[in-house]
Amino acid sequence: MRRRTTRGLRRAAVALMVAVVLALTALFAVNARAPDTHREQPAASQGAEDAAGIDGLEVFDRAAPSSAATFLDDLERASLEQRDASAKEQGREGASSEDAAEAGASAGDVPASTLDAASAQGAVAVAWTTHETLPQAAAALLEAYRDTGGSRLMTSGYLDVRGMVWGMVATGDAGWVDIAFVYAGESDNVATVRVARLRPPA
Repeated sequence: MRRRTTRGLRRAAVALMVAVVLALTALFAVNARAPDTHREQPAASQGAEDAAGIDGLEVFDRAAPSSAATFLDDLERASLEQRDASAKEQGREGASSEDAAEAGASAGDVPASTLDAASAQGAVAVAWTTHETLPQAAAALLEAYRDTGGSRLMTSGYLDVRGMVWGMVATGDAGWVDIAFVYAGESDNVATVRVARLRPPA
């Protein structure tokens, strides 16, 4: 059962990355066709997320401050705290769930929106800004996961043709899936990093 849940998280992470790629492609295609005199230049991170319009990206709006040195510890702590809090909440709601089961409800009757909400609650995120170029910040991320035992890189690379957004997906033996984005700043030596962790319920 746990393997099935982990596979589902991995598929969701890859689907999210694909959706962001498509959104960024559309965004840059529109910008390329717009006249220079009327073209707006939004920040790379804000433009990508607004264009994506995906509920799965909302977790980045709640990102806690972190740093390149502590983000893995911060993610693990926040993820475990959220899972524990969710387990306690489910325990309090156990009686009403049992009543629903006795009334004839089945797992197949659970609305998709309820399942989506439950999945969204299993994600935490951190973010920070660094005085490095985008490639340097991305390399630091890759090194952090490489130096962490029990993690594997699933995919990584630039998400747009201009090299303004880079992303990666990593998985851990503990069952978590991390999705990271690095956005180029207004100057060459500034980048913003955002990392979200999805974890299956306990």
